[in-house]
Amino acid sequence: MFKMLNKNRKFLFLSPKPPYPLNDGGKIRSYQSLYFLSKIGLVDVLYVSEEKDNLLVERGIKPLANKIYPYYISKWRRLINMFLGLFGKRPLRNRMLYVSIIQKWINDNIGNYDAIYCQTLRMVDYVIGKSNADIYVDFVDAVSMNYEKAAKNSSLLHSVFYRIDYKRLCWYEEFVLKNVKYSSIISNVDKEYIASRMKAPINLCVIGNMVQFTGKQVRPAENENMILFVGRMDYEPNVIAVTNFVRNIFPYIKSYFPLLKFYIVGASPCSRVLKLADKDVIVTGFVDDIYDFYAKATIVVAPMLTGAGIQNKIIQAMELGCCVITTTIGAEGLDIQNEELMIAKDANDMVEKIYYLLENPCERAKIGEKAVAYIEKTVSESIIFNDFVNFVNN
Repeated sequence: MFKMLNKNRKFLFLSPKPPYPLNDGGKIRSYQSLYFLSKIGLVDVLYVSEEKDNLLVERGIKPLANKIYPYYISKWRRLINMFLGLFGKRPLRNRMLYVSIIQKWINDNIGNYDAIYCQTLRMVDYVIGKSNADIYVDFVDAVSMNYEKAAKNSSLLHSVFYRIDYKRLCWYEEFVLKNVKYSSIISNVDKEYIASRMKAPINLCVIGNMVQFTGKQVRPAENENMILFVGRMDYEPNVIAVTNFVRNIFPYIKSYFPLLKFYIVGASPCSRVLKLADKDVIVTGFVDDIYDFYAKATIVVAPMLTGAGIQNKIIQAMELGCCVITTTIGAEGLDIQNEELMIAKDANDMVEKIYYLLENPCERAKIGEKAVAYIEKTVSESIIFNDFVNFVNN
C-alpha cells in the first residue's frame, strides 16, 4: 500500500518531446509519467517540439495538464546546438535541446512549483542547481547502454555520434545521480548497467512501463502468412533491427514458406527502411488502426540488436495475445520464466524458432495466452502506478 500525496502539490513537468500522440516509446513513457502525476497533483507541462502546430498534442494532454507551454526548436537549431556542444562536456543529445528562451522562462517561474519532474536526462540542465524544490528525474533507460550497442551496429556516421556521446553519457548519468535526490529508470537491467560503473550504491528507483488493457485480445493467425514488426521507423534501433532481419533472417525462413510476407508497420519510415520494400517486404508507414495488423499476424517479431529499457512494442503485442519472438536484447527488463514469449540467442536460433512456430499453430496460441497472463501480473496500470506513487512520495 502507498500513502497518497497532497493533491494540492504543484508540479512542473519538463519533456524533451510532445507527450502525445503515442507513436513512439519515448512519448508513451512521457505520457505515462504525466498521466500518473495528474492523479496526484496539479501539473503544468513544458515540452519541446519540432513542429509549430501542436493542436493535436494539446488536445491529447489537456485532460491531464493545468497549463501547457510548448516550445519549438527547429531541426537546424538542434544541429547548430549539437555542433556547439562538441566543445563542451555535456552529452550532445542534451545540448541539442538547450535554448536560452526556455531557460529564461524556467528561471522566472520555477519558484511557483513544489516539485520539478524531468522526463529524461535531456531536461535536467534547465533546473539543476536553480531551485530548492524537489527534483525528480526519469532516466527512462540507460541511454549509455543503448549507445554502446548502437556504436557497434550503426552506419559509420551514426557510429561516430554514438561513440562520442557514449563517454559523455556515462559521465552525465553519474553526475545526475550524485546531484539529484530522486531518480527512476525502467528496468533492473538498465539500473545494474549504470551501477556497474559506480563505486557506491545508487539511489535509482525502478518503474516499469504499464500496459493498459484493451480487451481486444487476438489469437495468433492460423492461416495467414504474416510476420509483423511494429515501431517508429526513423528510430535507429528499429532501423537496425528490421534491416538485419530482412537481410540475414527472412530469406532463410522464406525458402521454407514461400507465401510468407514481412510487414514493417510504423510511422516515419526513413530511406533505409523504404529501400527494404519489395513484393514480400511491405513497409506501410503510419496506419490508423494497428490492431488490424496484430489480428492478422502469425508471429510478431522484435529482432533487436541495440536499444535499452523495456520494449513497448513487445509488451503491447503480448497484451493482445500475440505470439512474440525477440532477441536477448529485446527481452531485457522482462522476467520471462515460462515461455511467455520466445527469445532467440542469435540469427540461426531465430530462424529455427520462427520455423518451429510457423509449423505449430497450437504452440503460437499457448504463447499468446501466457503472454496475456504475464502482462496482467507484472505491468498492469495498478502495479506500475503504485510503484510511481511510492517513488514520488519519496
